[in-house]
Amino acid sequence: MQLNTTFSYNQIFWIRSLPGKDVGLSNRIFDDVSSAFRSKNREITLFEIKSSKDLTDLLDTLIYESHFGLKPFLHLDMHGDKDKGLHIAKTNEFVAWSLISKKLRTVNSATGNNLCIIGAACYGLTLLKHVDLRAHTPFYILLAPEKKVQAGFLEDNLPKFYVELLSSGVIDEVYEKHLASRFNYFHSEKVLAIHLANYIKLGCIGKPAAERRERLLTEMLSEGMEYTKENLQSARKHLKAGLKPNQELLERYAAPFLGNRTCTLKIDELLELLES
Repeated sequence: MQLNTTFSYNQIFWIRSLPGKDVGLSNRIFDDVSSAFRSKNREITLFEIKSSKDLTDLLDTLIYESHFGLKPFLHLDMHGDKDKGLHIAKTNEFVAWSLISKKLRTVNSATGNNLCIIGAACYGLTLLKHVDLRAHTPFYILLAPEKKVQAGFLEDNLPKFYVELLSSGVIDEVYEKHLASRFNYFHSEKVLAIHLANYIKLGCIGKPAAERRERLLTEMLSEGMEYTKENLQSARKHLKAGLKPNQELLERYAAPFLGNRTCTLKIDELLELLES
């Protein structure tokens, strides 16, 4: 499955809320990354988050400014809890994942599905629980570890990742080289493919599809369709054709989810994925 991973950004927002014991490491990493960016005249800004309101206000500002040309790249230098959300160290608050996802969805929509995020531990897998195929994706590309990552790995690899991203702009290659052993890679089209494949598996092929057709047929009969052999045969034929997954089904879900991005996936690829 070949995915387009081209994106652009004009400012990195390093969003931090950490306990005191972690600030030294964060400062060293940020200093290395910011030096590289400033040497190339690229903008990078550190935001210290001291309350949940600080975080939501910042995201609201990004939403507003993204309508006027801002293309943010977000680095979430924060801890996360898989159930409670992102942790605000100073106040010991948690900002719920559902709220974070809602805000990021609006930022990403305003950028034309161009938002890249490096997230906190457990963020990626948790965020997937809040994905709604009927709404815009909250990110274009998300890199996030499933578990807490050792400080040494972050200090060795994050600066190298950003420095090479600056020079090459090819996030896939830089990710594979520096972060792949600890960070998961989530691409919005791949997320679409996974969720849609699950939908197809549960309702459009095989036994589940047959059961669904019979339920729909029962509904048609209860709504007044005459019970005849010809009607049953015709209804089953049309239901089978209507439930068969096709490119139109994929594009119907892709349009609201991917926004301005053209979907490069093909239904045949999804069906092959299900068969493998």
